[in-house]
Amino acid sequence: EIEAHAASQRLNVGQEQHYRIWQDRTSPFSHKVIAYFNYKGVPYKILQNNFEASTEILPRLVGLSIIPVVLTPDEEVLQDSTPIIEWFEQRFTDQPVVPEDPRLAFFMWLLEDFADEYMPRIHMHTRWGNEQNRRTVSHRIGRGACYATPHVAIKDVAAIMGDRQPGFDKHLGLTDEVRSSMDQQILDLLAILEEHFLHHQFLFGFRPSLADFALYGSMKIHLYNDPNSNETLEIHGPRTCNWLDTFSNFGDTRGCLGQTTFGDWINLDEGVPETLIELLRFVAKTYLPLAKGGVQASRAGEKRFEAEVYGAKATFST
Repeated sequence: EIEAHAASQRLNVGQEQHYRIWQDRTSPFSHKVIAYFNYKGVPYKILQNNFEASTEILPRLVGLSIIPVVLTPDEEVLQDSTPIIEWFEQRFTDQPVVPEDPRLAFFMWLLEDFADEYMPRIHMHTRWGNEQNRRTVSHRIGRGACYATPHVAIKDVAAIMGDRQPGFDKHLGLTDEVRSSMDQQILDLLAILEEHFLHHQFLFGFRPSLADFALYGSMKIHLYNDPNSNETLEIHGPRTCNWLDTFSNFGDTRGCLGQTTFGDWINLDEGVPETLIELLRFVAKTYLPLAKGGVQASRAGEKRFEAEVYGAKATFST
């Protein structure tokens, strides 16, 4: 493992034009970028984040331990999933993921921001607020951290993660009083997506957008992969599961599995689909109150603020 991990960081013969991505199997933002790479045909090489990378390599590259981080063939360093994809959109122009229609692009950026900034609240609730998810994923994180690191035990990392992660609840307004609201949000979101995917393959028609990749990374790595949450997703979101599988298969030529032909964006001159309106309503009741409260508290220099999200009042860290 140690030799393989060291070798993986080098570009071998035939890989001179490959991009390298530091990632982890439990990182939604990593898989947002990886799915995008597969869709666009970007040549890349996966580097597994582990204890050495998180404590030495990544802080040296970007100043802190965070993933994904992309290294270009000429050693330029890219960080943060959305700017990474924007950088590649300027260079890999086939099959763009941002609609040309500025109205549709506005909806797309809103949903992309929702996926990146609000869905983590849902996932912190499901992953660390459920005993089965917490036990399983803390060991999954430990497995990645301990790769090629024989002096660190998986069970020790799992214990640290299991104890640490629920501590973020106080920052995200996750109390016993709001957990039933969080559960309902998941069911309501899946109901909206199920009806939408009955009529459209992707969020904005029949080709994937940047918002699709953001929501894919979020839902795949948490709701789909976490054992207890997967039961909810399979029962209440079968079409959403198929949508996730489509993204997971991009670029896979085995059995001609990866989709390669796509249709058109939604034409807003013909009206906004009701299912898209319902999705925007959901964002208006969840992410927007939280974002607005955060902006106002930040301007006022307040460390905590209260917001009513989906009918449930909670206190958040700014």
